[in-house]
Amino acid sequence: GGGVTGGGGAIGIYKWHYSGLNRWHGAGSTADFQKIIQERCDTYTQTIRPGSRSRNCQAIRQAFMSTFISKDPCKATKEDYNSLINLAPPTVPCGQQVFWSKTKELAHEYVKRQRLMTLEDTLLGYLADGLSWCGEPGSSDLNIWSCPDWRKDCRTNYLSVFWEVLSERFAESACSTVRVVLNGSLENAFDSMRYLSLC
Repeated sequence: GGGVTGGGGAIGIYKWHYSGLNRWHGAGSTADFQKIIQERCDTYTQTIRPGSRSRNCQAIRQAFMSTFISKDPCKATKEDYNSLINLAPPTVPCGQQVFWSKTKELAHEYVKRQRLMTLEDTLLGYLADGLSWCGEPGSSDLNIWSCPDWRKDCRTNYLSVFWEVLSERFAESACSTVRVVLNGSLENAFDSMRYLSLC
Protein backbone atom coordinates (compact mmCIF):
# COMPACT_ATOMS: atom_id res chain seq x y z
CA GLY A 1 0.00 0.00 0.00
CA GLY A 2 2.67 2.51 1.07
CA GLY A 3 4.75 1.95 -2.05
CA VAL A 4 1.80 2.65 -4.35
CA THR A 5 0.91 5.86 -2.49
CA GLY A 6 4.51 7.03 -2.61
CA GLY A 7 4.69 6.35 -6.34
CA GLY A 8 1.46 8.27 -6.93
CA GLY A 9 2.85 11.22 -5.01
CA ALA A 10 6.03 11.18 -7.07
CA ILE A 11 4.02 11.06 -10.30
CA GLY A 12 1.87 13.95 -9.05
CA ILE A 13 4.94 16.07 -8.32
CA TYR A 14 6.44 15.16 -11.70
CA LYS A 15 3.23 16.20 -13.50
CA TRP A 16 3.05 19.52 -11.61
CA HIS A 17 6.70 20.37 -12.18
CA TYR A 18 6.80 19.56 -15.87
CA SER A 19 3.37 20.75 -16.94
CA GLY A 20 4.53 24.37 -17.20
CA LEU A 21 3.78 25.45 -13.64
CA ASN A 22 7.40 26.50 -13.19
CA ARG A 23 7.33 28.73 -16.28
CA TRP A 24 7.02 32.08 -14.47
CA HIS A 25 9.88 34.24 -13.20
CA GLY A 26 8.36 35.12 -9.81
CA ALA A 27 8.24 33.17 -6.55
CA GLY A 28 5.54 30.54 -6.26
CA SER A 29 2.56 30.86 -3.96
CA THR A 30 3.48 31.09 -0.28
CA ALA A 31 3.29 27.74 1.49
CA ASP A 32 0.20 27.42 3.73
CA PHE A 33 -1.25 30.55 2.09
CA GLN A 34 -4.83 29.93 3.26
CA LYS A 35 -3.75 29.11 6.81
CA ILE A 36 -1.62 32.27 7.02
CA ILE A 37 -4.48 34.44 5.71
CA GLN A 38 -6.88 32.97 8.28
CA GLU A 39 -4.43 33.31 11.19
CA ARG A 40 -3.47 36.87 10.28
CA CYS A 41 -7.12 37.84 9.95
CA ASP A 42 -7.94 36.38 13.37
CA THR A 43 -4.94 38.16 14.92
CA TYR A 44 -5.84 41.50 13.29
CA THR A 45 -9.52 41.46 14.19
CA GLN A 46 -9.06 40.12 17.73
CA THR A 47 -5.77 41.67 18.87
CA ILE A 48 -4.36 44.40 16.60
CA ARG A 49 -7.61 46.26 15.84
CA PRO A 50 -10.38 44.75 17.98
CA GLY A 51 -12.77 47.38 16.60
CA SER A 52 -12.82 45.39 13.34
CA ARG A 53 -13.97 42.23 15.12
CA SER A 54 -17.21 42.21 13.12
CA ARG A 55 -15.23 41.20 10.02
CA ASN A 56 -15.89 37.59 9.01
CA CYS A 57 -12.42 36.09 8.54
CA GLN A 58 -13.68 32.89 6.96
CA ALA A 59 -15.63 34.88 4.35
CA ILE A 60 -12.59 37.09 3.72
CA ARG A 61 -10.32 34.06 3.24
CA GLN A 62 -12.82 32.44 0.86
CA ALA A 63 -13.26 35.66 -1.12
CA PHE A 64 -9.48 36.05 -1.36
CA MET A 65 -9.07 32.52 -2.74
CA SER A 66 -11.94 32.86 -5.20
CA THR A 67 -10.32 35.89 -6.85
CA PHE A 68 -7.50 33.86 -8.40
CA ILE A 69 -7.99 30.10 -8.01
CA SER A 70 -8.55 28.27 -11.34
CA LYS A 71 -7.83 31.48 -13.28
CA ASP A 72 -5.11 32.50 -15.72
CA PRO A 73 -2.48 34.13 -13.46
CA CYS A 74 -1.73 36.79 -16.10
CA LYS A 75 -5.33 37.93 -16.64
CA ALA A 76 -6.18 39.58 -13.35
CA THR A 77 -8.56 42.54 -13.33
CA LYS A 78 -9.37 45.05 -10.60
CA GLU A 79 -12.96 43.80 -10.70
CA ASP A 80 -11.75 40.36 -9.58
CA TYR A 81 -10.99 41.88 -6.18
CA ASN A 82 -14.26 43.82 -5.74
CA SER A 83 -15.97 41.31 -3.45
CA LEU A 84 -12.86 40.94 -1.28
CA ILE A 85 -12.30 44.68 -0.91
CA ASN A 86 -15.97 45.27 -0.18
CA LEU A 87 -15.65 42.85 2.76
CA ALA A 88 -12.69 44.81 4.18
CA PRO A 89 -12.28 48.27 2.63
CA PRO A 90 -8.81 49.80 3.24
CA THR A 91 -10.16 52.99 4.80
CA VAL A 92 -8.34 54.88 7.53
CA PRO A 93 -9.52 57.70 9.84
CA CYS A 94 -8.95 61.18 8.45
CA GLY A 95 -5.38 62.43 8.75
CA GLN A 96 -3.87 59.06 9.70
CA GLN A 97 -2.67 57.85 6.29
CA VAL A 98 0.99 57.49 5.41
CA PHE A 99 2.21 56.65 1.90
CA TRP A 100 5.73 55.44 1.21
CA SER A 101 8.07 54.61 -1.64
CA LYS A 102 11.29 52.60 -1.18
CA THR A 103 11.17 53.29 2.57
CA LYS A 104 9.02 50.46 3.94
CA GLU A 105 10.87 49.84 7.21
CA LEU A 106 11.31 53.55 7.96
CA ALA A 107 7.66 54.30 7.18
CA HIS A 108 6.46 51.52 9.47
CA GLU A 109 8.69 52.71 12.32
CA TYR A 110 7.33 56.23 11.82
CA VAL A 111 3.66 55.18 11.91
CA LYS A 112 4.14 53.13 15.09
CA ARG A 113 5.39 56.20 16.95
CA GLN A 114 2.76 58.56 15.52
CA ARG A 115 -0.31 56.25 15.64
CA LEU A 116 -0.73 56.53 11.90
CA MET A 117 -1.38 53.86 9.26
CA THR A 118 0.23 52.66 6.05
CA LEU A 119 -1.47 50.45 3.50
CA GLU A 120 0.00 47.40 5.27
CA ASP A 121 -1.76 48.44 8.48
CA THR A 122 -5.19 47.99 6.90
CA LEU A 123 -6.73 44.53 7.24
CA LEU A 124 -6.14 43.39 3.65
CA GLY A 125 -2.68 44.96 3.52
CA TYR A 126 -1.78 43.15 6.75
CA LEU A 127 -3.10 39.83 5.39
CA ALA A 128 -1.16 40.00 2.13
CA ASP A 129 2.08 41.67 3.22
CA GLY A 130 5.08 39.59 2.09
CA LEU A 131 2.97 36.80 0.56
CA SER A 132 2.65 35.70 -3.05
CA TRP A 133 -0.17 33.81 -4.72
CA CYS A 134 -1.45 32.57 -8.06
CA GLY A 135 -3.46 29.71 -9.44
CA GLU A 136 -3.70 27.86 -12.72
CA PRO A 137 -6.67 27.43 -15.07
CA GLY A 138 -8.51 24.20 -14.37
CA SER A 139 -6.83 23.57 -11.01
CA SER A 140 -8.22 24.21 -7.52
CA ASP A 141 -4.66 24.38 -6.13
CA LEU A 142 -2.26 27.26 -5.74
CA ASN A 143 0.78 27.20 -8.00
CA ILE A 144 3.62 26.61 -5.53
CA TRP A 145 6.27 26.47 -8.25
CA SER A 146 6.14 29.96 -9.72
CA CYS A 147 3.93 33.02 -10.20
CA PRO A 148 4.22 35.77 -12.81
CA ASP A 149 6.75 38.53 -12.21
CA TRP A 150 5.30 41.98 -13.00
CA ARG A 151 8.38 43.04 -14.99
CA LYS A 152 9.37 39.80 -16.75
CA ASP A 153 6.00 38.11 -17.31
CA CYS A 154 2.94 40.38 -17.08
CA ARG A 155 1.71 43.45 -15.21
CA THR A 156 -1.81 42.02 -14.92
CA ASN A 157 -0.90 39.29 -12.44
CA TYR A 158 -2.98 38.79 -9.31
CA LEU A 159 -0.34 40.03 -6.87
CA SER A 160 0.35 43.31 -8.72
CA VAL A 161 -3.32 44.01 -9.42
CA PHE A 162 -4.18 43.38 -5.76
CA TRP A 163 -1.72 46.01 -4.54
CA GLU A 164 -2.74 48.40 -7.30
CA VAL A 165 -6.44 48.31 -6.48
CA LEU A 166 -5.80 48.32 -2.72
CA SER A 167 -3.51 51.35 -3.11
CA GLU A 168 -6.16 53.15 -5.16
CA ARG A 169 -8.88 52.52 -2.58
CA PHE A 170 -6.53 53.57 0.22
CA ALA A 171 -5.69 56.82 -1.62
CA GLU A 172 -9.35 57.53 -2.41
CA SER A 173 -10.17 57.54 1.29
CA ALA A 174 -7.40 60.04 2.10
CA CYS A 175 -8.46 63.32 3.67
CA SER A 176 -7.03 66.13 5.78
CA THR A 177 -3.22 65.79 6.17
CA VAL A 178 -1.55 63.09 4.07
CA ARG A 179 2.05 62.12 4.83
CA VAL A 180 4.55 60.59 2.40
CA VAL A 181 7.83 58.96 3.46
CA LEU A 182 10.52 59.05 0.74
CA ASN A 183 14.29 58.51 0.74
CA GLY A 184 15.78 61.90 -0.14
CA SER A 185 19.25 60.41 -0.69
CA LEU A 186 18.05 58.42 -3.73
CA GLU A 187 18.27 60.00 -7.16
CA ASN A 188 14.94 58.40 -8.07
CA ALA A 189 13.12 58.49 -4.73
CA PHE A 190 9.81 57.64 -6.36
CA ASP A 191 9.41 55.13 -9.18
CA SER A 192 6.43 56.28 -11.26
CA MET A 193 6.03 52.74 -12.62
CA ARG A 194 5.11 51.38 -9.19
CA TYR A 195 2.41 52.14 -6.65
CA LEU A 196 3.29 54.60 -3.92
CA SER A 197 2.27 52.34 -1.02
CA LEU A 198 3.97 49.29 -2.50
CA CYS A 199 7.44 50.26 -3.73
